[in-house]
Parts: sequence; structure tokens; C-alpha cells
Amino acid sequence: MKCKETCYMCNAEATSKEHVPPKSLFPKDSELGKGVTMRKNLIKVPSCDTHNSSKSIDDEYIMLVMSCAFYGNEFKSALFERRALKAFKRKPHILDTIFNNPKKVFLDDGKSDKLEESMSFEVDLDRVDSIFHHMACGIYYHHFKEKWLGSSKNTINFLSYLGTPNDVELNKNHFELNEKTREIFYNLAPYGDNREVFSYRISKKDNGESVIFLEFYEQLRVAVVFLA
Repeated sequence: MKCKETCYMCNAEATSKEHVPPKSLFPKDSELGKGVTMRKNLIKVPSCDTHNSSKSIDDEYIMLVMSCAFYGNEFKSALFERRALKAFKRKPHILDTIFNNPKKVFLDDGKSDKLEESMSFEVDLDRVDSIFHHMACGIYYHHFKEKWLGSSKNTINFLSYLGTPNDVELNKNHFELNEKTREIFYNLAPYGDNREVFSYRISKKDNGESVIFLEFYEQLRVAVVFLA
């Protein structure tokens, strides 16, 4: 008798397959040039109703947040132009949810001496942390065929500190930490069949502590540490 699958996030019976990361982060074939696809062999894991169906709002939230990031390749830009802008027009009320406390800012694009005018907004950090925790747990299950039911901490390179007296110092330390993390993980093999949209690298120590390095649109990076 075949055993029933259980959810990657808990021990409840799985009722569906969940895309990890969310499918909404990958452009549709119709949004790309002829013969181009960025949805090859998307990762799916067994999930219960609580950890899949109920998180569709979070999937949309993180898609909108990431599409507004200052960095990213042409696929990130397309996500904003073809998916996010349509969502804002279709459901204008979500602007208040996403763009909390908007402010004009000037950012260094790292390519010239000019500062680019942009907009900053506050994100729900607890919600973002939870979303990336779930993604990392899904990748962990997919990669090792076992569950991680513990806690995690993460660092996100596309979020910055604003509105505090020591913004510059905090962001400098934040940038240096993310660069060191990137240098370490770039020595490991990348996984994923659509690497211009998403790839991951993973490290697991003998004591069970693991780190999963998620990369989106070649420039948006999240390092998730599973605490043993």
C-alpha cells in the first residue's frame, strides 16, 4: 500500500502541489519572445490546503514587492511592466497595501556617477520573512527529500534601511554582508532550469545547519539560514 504524501511544511496530508518559488515570479511564455520559455521544470512540492491555497495572497504580495526592486534583469523589468502594473490597474486598492509610506529617494545604480531617482516604501518584514522561510523550506524538501520544521533567519540584498539616523552605516554593513555571502555561495553549484529568473545554491553541515542561497533575476538575493 502506497503511503500518502504529507505537506512539506507540516505533517498534514498533502492535497496539492505547490510551486516553489511561486509560479507568478516566472514570466508566461506569451510574455516572452517566440520560442523562449522561463517555466521549464518548475519545482513543485506536496502541500496541504493551509500551506498552499491560503497563501495565494502572499504570492501576489512578494511578486509585487520584488517587481519594484531597483535591481534585476530584463525579466524582472518585464514582471513589473506586464504583471505588476496590470495588477495595480485592476486592483488599485492594493497600492495602499504595497506602497506603505512612500518617499522619493536617489539611488546609486553602480554603473555611473549619476544617482537615479526612485521611490522607497516600507514592506511588511514579518510577512516577507515568512514568505522566504516557506520558499526555503520548499527548496530544502525538494533538494534533500526531507522536511525542515525549525526556524530560520535571512538576509535580503534588495531591502534597505531608511528613516533612521544611521541609515548609511546600516546599509553599508548590510551590503558588505550580502556581498560576502554571494562570494561564498558562488563557489557552489547552482540549481534550477530557469536561472535568469531563479536559481538556488545550498550548503548543509554535519550538525544539520543549512543555508540556502536564493537568487532571482540574477541580482535579487536572499540567504536563508536554517538554525540547528
